[in-house]
This record gives sequence, C-alpha cells and structure tokens, in this order.
Amino acid sequence: MLAVRLHADTGAVRATLERITAEARGEVDVRFVGTVRKQAAWHQGRNRPLQMGGSIGHRKVTAGTLGCFASFLDDKSLPPLILSNNHVLANENSAQRGDPTVQPGREDGGKVAHDRVGSLSKFVRLKKRGNLVDAAVSAIDPGFSYYPNWMRGTTVLSGVRSTPARVGEVVRKVGRTTGMTEGRIRAIEVDLPVDYDLGTLRFVDQLEIEPNGNKPFSSGGDSGSLIVDEKGGRSAFSLLETTRPTRPTRTPSRRCWRAWGSGSCSSGETVLA
Repeated sequence: MLAVRLHADTGAVRATLERITAEARGEVDVRFVGTVRKQAAWHQGRNRPLQMGGSIGHRKVTAGTLGCFASFLDDKSLPPLILSNNHVLANENSAQRGDPTVQPGREDGGKVAHDRVGSLSKFVRLKKRGNLVDAAVSAIDPGFSYYPNWMRGTTVLSGVRSTPARVGEVVRKVGRTTGMTEGRIRAIEVDLPVDYDLGTLRFVDQLEIEPNGNKPFSSGGDSGSLIVDEKGGRSAFSLLETTRPTRPTRTPSRRCWRAWGSGSCSSGETVLA
C-alpha cells in the first residue's frame, strides 16, 4: 500500500494522483492533510484562559513571562492584575500607563489588534543603583478569564511565602522559554550589576538559584516567571529578574507585593495594596 499525503487539492494534483494510482494498481492510501505547521510549546502560544508561565509583554518588547495574578487590597472593584517584570510589561520605564499588554508576546506572534489582554497599570521605576525589584502590573481587560492559582506542571498554589529563603532549598518555575524547571537556592542577599538597555543597573539583596541537573533553570524570555517552593503547598516564592548562564537571580516575592504596600494572599491570588 502506497501512502500519499497532499497539501492541496487542485487540478494538477488530481492529474498526478490519477497517474500514481494507476501505476500502483489502485493500492494507494490518499489523504488531504492541508498545511503542516510546527507545534509551539503551550507557554509560547495563545493561552485562553490566561495562565501563569505564558508568553506576554508590552507591545514593543519581544516577550517575557506572565508571573502571576493579583488584585489591589484597597479597592476590590478595580480589575485583576498581571504581575511580571518592569522590562517585560513597562519596557524599562519607557512605557506609559495604559499601554497595551499582549499575550502571547510580540516574539511569539502577538499583535495588539488580536492579542491584547490588558494595559499597563503601575511599575516600579528602575534606577542606576539600589534596585530591590524589577516589577510591573497590567490590568486585565474585561472579558478575559484566567487561572488565579494554578501553575501548569506544578499544582494549585497555596499563597505567598512568608518565611525567608534558605540556602539549599529546592524551587520551581514555569517560564515562556524553558517551561517548567527545578533549581536550588545557591546564595541569598546577593548584590550584583545587571545589564539593561538603560545601562548597567545595580540590584541588592537578591537570591541566586542554580539548576538541578543539566537543564538550565532559565533562559532569555523567562523573565517575570513566578518561583514557587517545593514544599509547604507550593507557595509563591520569588520573581525571576535576570538570567546568567548557570545562576539566575530572583527577587523575593514579598518585595514585589510591598512595592505597592503591604499585601496578603487569598486562594493563591496575590493581593496588593
């Protein structure tokens, strides 16, 4: 039996098919399969409902990662929020409040006309030195649903981690580029320079995480990923900021919430003041 798979059904194709069928004495299995396209990983595609770990970004940014979902503590009537990095949602301080947020990000085919899911609400300005966080939030547009406390590849999140990080502790993340990965805290209270388009900026009191195994913990495009702990019900632990070849750095999640005031957590959805 000869198997024939066709991309199009035209007169020329039909004529060729008849010749092939005759030469094969009718022993032909013919199917029209249409155009075959590569299958992108879910975290680089269009996610509806919205999910933690998916591709996202400001309309002028290539792509980063949707960290988690949040809401303001002092006004529950305001729309829910997406939390990620400043350099993902606010284009390193250059964006304006109300600028569109697209999912997936521009690098993954996202366009404002078809893939807008929200608008920039607030961000912590990046500065030359003394940075504690690289963080921004976008308000989700009406009509978009989302999974508030489910991270694919892990489990339902229990809330925001309240205890300090410990060296040697195992953590996980889901990011736009490398998907779900596992790592281990190598160092705490790390001060380091980070290269941005703005220039070299200094961050203080960060976490350093090394991969478990041969797969890197993160790569370009994973910025903004939410880090969760391995034990204690998968609590939100930190937010990915920078990627180095072997040891990415993270900001403890409590600081991201405190960037807008004191916060709490309910059903896995971060609440910001």
